[in-house]
This record gives sequence, C-alpha cells and structure tokens, in this order.
Amino acid sequence: MPALFSSRISRKTLSRQGISALALWAVTAPAAFALSPEDVLDLMTDQSMTMATELDIDSHKEGDTLVIDRIVSTMVQEIADEEITSTTTMTGYRLEPRGDEVVMRFDPALTITSRSEFDGEVTEMVMTATAPDLEYVFSGERDDMRAVVSDGTLVLSIDRIDAPDEAPLEDLAEVTFSGLNGDSRIVSGDLNRVEGTGSVDTISFTLDMLAPEEDSEGPVRITATGSISDVAMNGTLALPEGQDLETVAFDELLRSGYNLAMHAQYGAGAMLMDVEGPDPLHYEETVAAGAVDLSISAEGLDSQVVASDLAMSVSAPMIPPGAGATIGQVGFGLTMPLTVTPEEQPLGFKLNLQDVALPEQLWALFDPAGKLSRDPMTISLDLGAMGRMTSDFSELEEMDGDEAPGEISSLSLNSLLVKLGGAMISANGSFDIDNSAKSRINPDMPKFTGQVDATAQGVLGLVQTLAEMGLIPPQQAMTVPMMAGMFTRQLSGPDDLASTIEVTEDEQVLVNGQMMMP
Repeated sequence: MPALFSSRISRKTLSRQGISALALWAVTAPAAFALSPEDVLDLMTDQSMTMATELDIDSHKEGDTLVIDRIVSTMVQEIADEEITSTTTMTGYRLEPRGDEVVMRFDPALTITSRSEFDGEVTEMVMTATAPDLEYVFSGERDDMRAVVSDGTLVLSIDRIDAPDEAPLEDLAEVTFSGLNGDSRIVSGDLNRVEGTGSVDTISFTLDMLAPEEDSEGPVRITATGSISDVAMNGTLALPEGQDLETVAFDELLRSGYNLAMHAQYGAGAMLMDVEGPDPLHYEETVAAGAVDLSISAEGLDSQVVASDLAMSVSAPMIPPGAGATIGQVGFGLTMPLTVTPEEQPLGFKLNLQDVALPEQLWALFDPAGKLSRDPMTISLDLGAMGRMTSDFSELEEMDGDEAPGEISSLSLNSLLVKLGGAMISANGSFDIDNSAKSRINPDMPKFTGQVDATAQGVLGLVQTLAEMGLIPPQQAMTVPMMAGMFTRQLSGPDDLASTIEVTEDEQVLVNGQMMMP
C-alpha cells in the first residue's frame, strides 16, 4: 500500500497581471521545476504562479514517482467592499524521475473544478484535461531550471457549469491544443524570473449549449466550431519574492521590480456559429493573422492588439442574404504610466479600423439608388503625449472627483484619417502644455500652445448627397459650406480644403493666419 501524506502550505504571491497574460502560453511554457519529484513539488508551492493566498496539496509516493492527488488553490479578493472567494481544485498528475530529469505527466482524465462564492451565491465549473502524449521534461538546478514540452496534445472539456437560479449547463465545450511546443526557464531569488517561448500548431474548439428560456419564447440552442493556427508566444515575468497580495499596493509592487512583457501572434483562423430558436441566426468569421503585445512595469503600461483581413457574414430572417463585411485591419493600442515618477513618461491611444467594405445588400437598405461611394471606409486615430502621474492608484479612491491624478506636458495628434462615402478628412498637430499657468481661453485648463493642420476632400459633396437622400436636414446641410468658407481655404478646387488652426504663445487663436480669438 503506498505511503500517504498530505501537506498544507500558505503562500501569498503576486500574479494577477502575470497570470492573465502568461495564461496564453501556460500550456506550452510551464514554470520549470527541479531534478527530484520532491523538489518539483516544493518549487510548485514556493514559486506558485497562481493567485492563491493558500494552497492545500495531497500527494503520495509510488516507488520513486510522486503522485499529486489533489491541489486546492484558494484566493480571497475584495472588490467594491464585497468579498469574493475563489477555489480551484485540480486532480491529478505524476512527477517521475528519469536520470537527471523529471517528467510530468497528466492522469488520463485530470479534473479541474473552479468554485466562486460571492454574496452567498456559488458558481461552479468542472473541466477535464486529457493529454495522453503530453510530457513536460524538467532539468537544471533548483534555482535555475528549464522545462521543455515537444509536440504534445491537450484537450480541455467544460463538463458542467452550475450558476445561481439557472439550470446546469452540461457538456458545454471542448478546446484542443495540437502540436504544443515550449521551452521555459525559471530563476529563483529575491526577484524570481520566468522566461519562455511556446507554440501551438492549431487551437480548435466546439461549443454546444442550451441557453435558458426567457419570456416563454422557447429554448435557444447555440452551437459553434472554430480554429486558429500557427500560434507563437514569448515572454518574461519578474515576481519579487515575499510579496503579500492582500496588503501590498500595486504601485509598490511595480517599484519593487514586478514586470511582465509578452508577445503573441497567430495565423489563419475561422469560426462558425448557429443559433436555433425563435430568432435563428448563422454567423461566419475568418481572420488572416493577428498579434498581441503587452508590457507592465514601473515604466508603464503598453498594450497593442492588431488583426488583419477579417471577413464576417451573417444570415437571419430579418437580414438580407449575403450580409456581412470585410475589414483590412483592426488595431487598438494604449500606453500610460502606472507609478508616480519625477520623470515624464509616454502616453498614447491608437484606434484603427481600416478598409471596411460592406456588401451591396447592406448598402441597398439605405442607398438603393447608389448615390454614395462604395469605397472601403477607414477610421484611424493615433494620439501621443508626455506626462506623469502625481498620485498612486491606491490614492485615487480618496481623491476629489475634480482632481486629476496626473498632468500632461505635451499632446500630439500623430494622425487622424477618416474615409467615408467618397470623402476624406486627415489631420495632425501638437500642443505644448504649461501646467504652471492657467489658460486664458478656458481658466479651468492649463495654458497650451500649438498647431493643427487638417485637410478635407469631397466633404461638401458628401453632405449635399446626404441631404438629397433625406439623411440630414437641409438647413444643417446649408450651414456646412458657410462654415467651410470661414475656417478653411481651397487647394485644388472648391471641395479640396485645408485649414491650419494655431494657438500662439499669448494664446491668440489663428485660423489660416487670421485671428479668430484675440
């Protein structure tokens, strides 16, 4: 009979931001362990990359193999003065010595149960992980180790979801990771570091759920299938040793060395979804490629997301056949400081919706005569700034609502581009901001100086067309040429316009060199 033993370890670590990002490659780049199964288990508890405030571990030995029967991870959070307790139970896997290495294998059906309790109500989800050919091979030393996985397969099944006041959802979804490869390294010390690369040949999923009935309209069944290929990831994570998740402020955590940097990219993907019920619907979507970049550190936050060549189509009783859209590129970016520093840090916001094309079936709904240009539409905005935070995040709740948490010394409109209905508007410019002086234009704002240059082609013609179609009132359409005459200058023709708006050092407002506000 195998010798049984259990251990209870309480460990507080920071991992909210780290895990939310690194989960993208958790299956391909696990935290590296040690040379013996016992040291592996010790490292799992000492360098836990969960959000757990407490870990309960049950395990036993079978010869030299360490069998992990159960790991219970508990996390307690306080959000909006409400306490949320989350518990994750995982069973089980094996740690087997093989020469100078340790091999980790999953049981034939590893079970993961996630339970969340909030305001006396409990939500529970049960999953099964199947990975018959998946092996993680660990080597190196206790405080500097490597983990490698090669060409494995992992299947995650969502078996059941129990939610308050809802019927249980069973056999809900299945996600398959095919061709898992990863290589990671973990270095332990005052600043624990994890770095790794990983790839997945294909991620595919199936979904089949019966939605709760509403207003006696009958059941609604949702089914979906999809896949994405050529997923590749790399990243680093640094976690200061001994941080208390419940007491340490996020700002202090960043200053003590916590940082995350990751890049993920993917190739072609596709999804099909069907809704069966009183309002049936069929939806299809494809994407050619995409990427995600994320970094979090004392130097700030930088997040960039992009996807290219999207195509969507939808069919339903109330929608014309062939309805859908194609998009050349979708992008979003956000850059901002996260800590109080004497030095200025970059800020930025990007939004890109490029080459959006609609089929004729949709155009015909509001323009059956074909008066509007069918050329692809684009909306692109790129804002930049330099500034600094003057208050920590921990102080924001105590601040007055009118008090700003930071200040900006310069603002740049790097680019603005709008293409719609045959018209185009573009602009760029920059402003310097003096936070030590109040603006004469608006005393509630700091003093600012700078210039914006803008151009517009085909706008007057578009406005006239919209008025003829009855989409805008005639009186409003008449005011546009009058405003254009006041604030723009002609370039090559009456519908090719430009404008330069300048705020001088003494805050005079000039439009095309003419004073508009002394």
